[in-house]
This record gives sequence, C-alpha cells and structure tokens, in this order.
Amino acid sequence: MRQPVGGNSDSMKRLNRSTVLHAIHRYKPISKAELVPITKLTFATVSNIVQELMESEWIVEAGYGQSSGGRKPILYQLADERYHVISVDIAVASTTAALINVSGEVVYAESEHHVRKEDGTFQVDLGTIYELVDSVFEKTLPNKQEVIGIGIASPGPLHAEKGVLLSPPNLTGLDGVEIRDLLKTRYGVEARLEKDADAAALGEYWFANRKPNMLYVFADRGTGGGILFNGSIYRGFLNGAGELGHATVDIHGPICRCGNIGCLELYASGIALERNRPSMLMDAIMQEARNGNEVLQKELETVTSYLATGITNAVNMLNPAEVILGGALINGYPPMAESVKNIISERCFTRENGVPDISVSVFQDHAPLIGAAAVILQHVFEHPEQFIRQPK
Repeated sequence: MRQPVGGNSDSMKRLNRSTVLHAIHRYKPISKAELVPITKLTFATVSNIVQELMESEWIVEAGYGQSSGGRKPILYQLADERYHVISVDIAVASTTAALINVSGEVVYAESEHHVRKEDGTFQVDLGTIYELVDSVFEKTLPNKQEVIGIGIASPGPLHAEKGVLLSPPNLTGLDGVEIRDLLKTRYGVEARLEKDADAAALGEYWFANRKPNMLYVFADRGTGGGILFNGSIYRGFLNGAGELGHATVDIHGPICRCGNIGCLELYASGIALERNRPSMLMDAIMQEARNGNEVLQKELETVTSYLATGITNAVNMLNPAEVILGGALINGYPPMAESVKNIISERCFTRENGVPDISVSVFQDHAPLIGAAAVILQHVFEHPEQFIRQPK
C-alpha cells in the first residue's frame, strides 16, 4: 500500500485518498479508527476522506465492529455494485470480455474462439473484440452499472505504456495495433493494456491477498511469467520482464516462433503437448491423461519436469516471496502443480533457509481476465482525482 509523503496540497490529497482506498480495499470491512494506524493519517483526515468516498459512492457502510466501550464503530467497504470494469482477455485460442465488479467478481462474460491456422497459430481480428465488448455493454448497461475502464490482458510481447500489441508468437492479427487507444476512443472510458501473466499476478495480489513480491507462472498453450515487486508489475527496461517461456533450456533445440532456440515453451506448454500429438488438442490430451492414459501421463511428467526446471531457475534469480501457478496446464492436469512444487522445493538454491510459498491460482482460467480488472483499479486508486467526482 502506498504511504502518504510530503508535497504540495493537491499531491498530498491525492496520495491520502489513494492510501485510504487501498486500505479499505485490502482490509475490508474496516472502521475509521482502524484505518488510522494502517494509513498513518490523522483521524480527522481519515474521516474527511471516508465522507468524501461515501458521497461519491465509492464506499458503503458494511455493518458495525466490536465496541471498545462506546458506540460500535461503523465498518466500510468498497461499493461492489456501484462501479465495474470491463475486462478483455485476449488469449491465444479465444477472447473473453466480461463485466467485473470492484471486488474482482465476474458479473457477466462472453467468449469467442479464434481461427486456428495450419501452422498451429491462431488468428484474431479487432472486429471480434469490438463485438464482444459491445455485447457486454449492451447487456449490462440497462442495469446502470458504472464502467470506470476497460482492462486488456494479452500475450506478449507488448508495450504497456503505449498500449500496443507487438508480435505474440502464437497469435496473429493484432501486430502493431494500438488497442488501448482504439478501445478508449470507441467507448469513451479509460483503457489499459497489460501482458496476460502480469495482469494475472496483479489480480492475485489485489483480490486474493497474495504477497506483494511474487512470481506468477502462466503455464498455458504458451508459457509466460509475471513479476510483482512491492505490489506493482515489474516490466523491465524494455517491457520484456517475466518471459519465462522464452528462456533457453536446450542450446541444441529447435527454433521457437519467437526466433530463439530451445525455448522452455517448446518443452513445457500446450504447444509442446500438441506437437507430439498433432491429431489431438491440449484439452483432449489432458482429459485422456486424467482418465488414466499412461502414455500421456508420461508425456505430461516430462512437461512438468521442464516447467519445474524453468521455474526453479527463475526462483533462484528473483527470490520471490511467493510463486503462483496458473494456466490451462495447471488447471487441466492437477498432478502437475504438486509435482512442480516438490521439484522446486528440492532444487531451490535457498532450500536450506526455506523456499517461497507455492500455490495454485484461485482464479484458475479467469486469472488474466480478473487481473485486467485489477490493472484498471490500480490506475484508479493511484489517480483518484480523475475518477472520484466531488459531490454537488
């Protein structure tokens, strides 16, 4: 949570609002008295900000706390039903658009599968994304929910600050598209773009109370990673941090679609499974393995070993407090998560002192979608003056 610092009056007010919003979100339901030591603000300042947030309908009363001798204190939480985000998850094989409330709950969602090409990549077009978002707006606006922004999660590489998709190796059709600005202009609301694994990591931190220093592993059709440092996404110097799937694990390996050689993604992903079984799709392979097909189980063990090796390398380099495992491989084949956890525990360089907490994403297949909502909320909370209207 961001702490208030010195500065001019306007910046102080912005930071104080941001600090109180973060605290209410993280520790809800919470009283004004409980907010004081957490935010390090005076009771008068907290009271004024809480009143302002109540009048602008960003928070609501949520019952009463325990009395310490006088009146029971009023508890506050975010107004779940008042403000919403539209999230767009541009995955490799499909796109999903959803209405999500400020507590990270999916209210309504629609999906559309992408066209699979002969080379195994998938094709998506901007029109499909527009149709999905149009539909979500049309089917939810009659309920008068207020949409504060559109969050977009997509495979990398991309340029988050410019809102531009670059050249995802397994997805075509949006290379160089300024998708953030196009959606912002079309719908007249704030829009933000983040890499899918980065968004998923932020969603875990915001809505599942995860640790602020985290590695999120996205083991899906492709393989990726997201890094959080002090509760914020770490993108690296050129927006390339966390590309776990494109670390070389075999210097004599085949050429990856990214142009590198022997990438982890070629050995630990849905792409790897389908390459060995060209007549089967990833979901069918995992279903057969769950049903007891020993040959496919063996292949998944090999995938697991490569994945765990790649994660261990990342853990040894980053030393995160927590590792979250997500994506279709983890969700579709439960034995994989436990095996990965065991291998990391055995090989992690810091094992004598301890290993990071390792667990599975609580949001499963919706992790990037919910994470895209967290991207918008983080922007709102860091710039409350742009979104919190003063009462008339």
